[in-house]
Amino acid sequence: MTMMIGKFHKLIGNKVFWWFFAAIISISMVGLFTPGQSWSGAMGDGNNAGELNGEKVSFQEFSTQRNYVELSGALRNRPASQAIEDDEVWGRIAQLKKAESMGISISDQDVRQAIQGLELFNQEGQFNPQAYQQIVYNIGREFGISPKGFEEFIRQEYAITRLEQLLVSTVWVSPTEVKRIFENLNDLFSVEYTTFSESNLTGTVTVSDEELEQFYTANQESFRNPPEVRVKYTVIPFESFTNAVEVSEEEIAGIYSNNVDQFVKEQEVEVPGIGTNEAETVTVYTNMTPEEAHAQIRDSIAQRRARDMALDKGTEISIVVAQENPDFDAVVKEAGYDILDSGLFSENASVADLDPSSRFNEFCFGLSTNQSGRVSDALLASNAVYVAWLVERKDSFIQPMED
Repeated sequence: MTMMIGKFHKLIGNKVFWWFFAAIISISMVGLFTPGQSWSGAMGDGNNAGELNGEKVSFQEFSTQRNYVELSGALRNRPASQAIEDDEVWGRIAQLKKAESMGISISDQDVRQAIQGLELFNQEGQFNPQAYQQIVYNIGREFGISPKGFEEFIRQEYAITRLEQLLVSTVWVSPTEVKRIFENLNDLFSVEYTTFSESNLTGTVTVSDEELEQFYTANQESFRNPPEVRVKYTVIPFESFTNAVEVSEEEIAGIYSNNVDQFVKEQEVEVPGIGTNEAETVTVYTNMTPEEAHAQIRDSIAQRRARDMALDKGTEISIVVAQENPDFDAVVKEAGYDILDSGLFSENASVADLDPSSRFNEFCFGLSTNQSGRVSDALLASNAVYVAWLVERKDSFIQPMED
């Protein structure tokens, strides 16, 4: 056992332990299940290790869970000299059965995301499939856990963590309160009701001119209009440059060779089972071939260059309007783009069909009425570039009482 733990610690080196296991409570929760759970090892027969709540537990299941307890202990720096007790194994089995009875289930997607998020399997912020396969292989040799078994271990640890979180957050409710809630949810009532709305009553209410004036005077700020601007603007989509982008095969090959670990695909493969002749199907992560990654790399380069070309065109329009030709409409039309009118809008209002995260409003409210200050810089959005020109600005004002 000392050699197994020592080898595993060498395997992971000085890396920070997995965030997933940092959330696991190290105190055994077997005591939480004592009133409703019972087990007996003495009742084991030739095929079963014992019973838990009257259900037989096979030697195979018990042995698998013992391996999982060993692995979990190693991940939490359990001393190698501390032997695994049967109570710990039975406690883990009890936790898993409790989680199952409470409907706690962990999807394959949850397991996949947990594995890909572990720092142990990451290199420079990217999931490394080679590191994953090598480490899981070594875990299998040292702890008798197959690759598929390791994924099941992750699933079970996740389920136990959720169970612990659920139990820790549970609060005691008195029988009287339970009875009251039950009656509220299940008792049937027949009620009669009527509704009153403002529209039904406004015709019966009279307000004098004096009351109106008093209310207006006391609440003038409620009738304040915020500052507003109106701009003309043009939209330069990235896609308008896509066909003009050229990407060479040499570029694609160079990006692939320098970033091969970033191009990963999932694949289902069969591997020999550990301690059994039966093959197991597991999910592995392998590198794409250059042919498989070709379209992804080309599209990435093309999109980046199309974005840069749109930004250059927007910058060109902005400079021409600011320094050479103040006629925004003429410059934009000559460039081959449409001119749109925003209408008056406040800083917190949205302009139709524009990317709300683009800071368009912020740019527009930063424009001034002098010639060079009327036109904005090229503004980069998620899929286009915007250039705006100030038409008018209205300061904040309080609406007259008559309005």
